[in-house]
Amino acid sequence: MMMAVLTVGATYASETQTEQTTTKQKRSVKYDRGLNIASYPFIKKGVWNTGLKASYSQYGLEEYDFLIVDAIGAGGYSFDGSVHLGYFFRDNMMLGARFGYNRNNIELNNASISVSDIELGLSDASRLKHSYTGTLFYRYYMGLGQGQRFAFFTEVQLGLGGSQSKQYLTADNGLYEKAFNVSLGITPGIMAFITNNLALEVSVDLIGLKYKNIEQISNQLSTGSMNTSSLNCKISLLSLGLGLSFYL
Repeated sequence: MMMAVLTVGATYASETQTEQTTTKQKRSVKYDRGLNIASYPFIKKGVWNTGLKASYSQYGLEEYDFLIVDAIGAGGYSFDGSVHLGYFFRDNMMLGARFGYNRNNIELNNASISVSDIELGLSDASRLKHSYTGTLFYRYYMGLGQGQRFAFFTEVQLGLGGSQSKQYLTADNGLYEKAFNVSLGITPGIMAFITNNLALEVSVDLIGLKYKNIEQISNQLSTGSMNTSSLNCKISLLSLGLGLSFYL
């Protein structure tokens, strides 16, 4: 009789301990979001990534009227491009560098403004600007489920850049400008593999901290400078980026 009681007590204690262990395990995995990169390696260590973005636009106006501005004759073009190279030092984690270049040219042949009895005219004005940026970035990928086609990513960027521009309002009135900037930003995005090695990526700037210094020289006589700093924490459709990347 005593042995039966001990057996029942031992069995009950074992079942209680098992239930407590199971409860602890459930509690430990209750908030598991499936973000463990060891469990879901979307892109494995040792993969290289490279990509290219480029855009070009050109326009021209001939005797065009806009609001109070009449007889606008103007033309210009804009080119923007960037290339990047990255390496996955761990599963789903990439370090890389990006270089970008931008060039804008605007030429205003003629334009006139007429308000009541006041008339103003402008001709032979132009502005040429080119800028360049170098960026170091860290990117973390999070696959959607256990699939190998779609993923979200978050990119942290540290960039240095500069620009030079010159503009003429008249033949004897010129302005030369040189700028330097430092930026720190966070950019989320989503990507999808089109083929085994080619992916389409869409990203948007979310948080950005920027400092800029501008130096001006007017007519090679007078100088001026300006310093600006800004902090943005919003989603802007103007910062929407679309590009292709190769994973090798």
